[in-house]
Amino acid sequence: MAKLAKRALGTLGVAAAVWTGGWFYGKSALQSRVDSHVAEWGARGVAVSYKALEIGGFPFSYRGEIIEPRAQSILRTALGPARSDWRTSVVKIDSALSDFGVVSFAMPDDQRVRLTPINGAPPTDIAIRSSGIVGKLVRTASEIQMDGGGQAIEIAVSPPGDSSYAVTVDSLAAAASAPADGQGQVSATLELDAATVDGAVWDLLDPAQSFPRDPANIVLKATAGTAPRGDNTLEIKDIQVEHVAMDIAGISLQGDGAATVTNNVPEGALTLRLQGLGDFIGNAANAGFLPEKQAGLYRVMIDSFAKKGEREGEQIYTVAFRNGFTFVNGAPTFIPAPRLP
Repeated sequence: MAKLAKRALGTLGVAAAVWTGGWFYGKSALQSRVDSHVAEWGARGVAVSYKALEIGGFPFSYRGEIIEPRAQSILRTALGPARSDWRTSVVKIDSALSDFGVVSFAMPDDQRVRLTPINGAPPTDIAIRSSGIVGKLVRTASEIQMDGGGQAIEIAVSPPGDSSYAVTVDSLAAAASAPADGQGQVSATLELDAATVDGAVWDLLDPAQSFPRDPANIVLKATAGTAPRGDNTLEIKDIQVEHVAMDIAGISLQGDGAATVTNNVPEGALTLRLQGLGDFIGNAANAGFLPEKQAGLYRVMIDSFAKKGEREGEQIYTVAFRNGFTFVNGAPTFIPAPRLP
């Protein structure tokens, strides 16, 4: 019996040593994986850094904190290229001992972004607050997947020389996947519920209150075939919009379509089903964005191109791109097809 007990204790000791060694090996591998992601982002033009990475959770999991992470890059904005500087206090990560290729993360309630135009103009500060943004990152040998979401998100923008304004979102959910080497299918989904802009912005853009100010809702699901270029960017080979739905400023839109891409020019079609387009043009004229005569001409044009839909007041437009030009419901518009980046 004594010998049996000694053997059992010895076996437990060996198992504990193996378990401990495996945990610390996984901790090192998780650290290496974070550093690998940092290097990958750097190769794509995003400089990511952090003050410290603390990993605990022994013996059954990995719970880490990335202290003072920071991401810097160059973004294209409506006013030209700008330097983006994102910072926050801490990002929490969590991974199971059995598979540290799956990493869950939680963002803090407060994040900060500064956009500094390259032309020397004053910067714009952005504060992002939420009741919790969480997500998951999965990496395999062939694919990278990420999904996340948050509740009660507020984005406060403070441009130079102007009053600040805020955008609020009741809930946000997003997911994306991409091949690890850039060659293959990229997918993205987005669900944005009850997005609103504060009244001061509405009053500035539409003082006559011509447009409905109901919260906006957006749903998007799309895929694209891609191939890597030599400059670390991706070339788009084909696009499929599986579903898009939007309710904003009095317009209700639903759509789907697909196109192949040759030399950055699409060849295919997108079907759009809209309600309220005529009223939207009238509201734009009432708000001063369009002369009334021009708005009337636009209404005649959209009515002449439109097909009647199933919903009350619905108009259907199949926008096709052929031979470098744009067609609407089979009729040529002589407008060049858009060029993709």
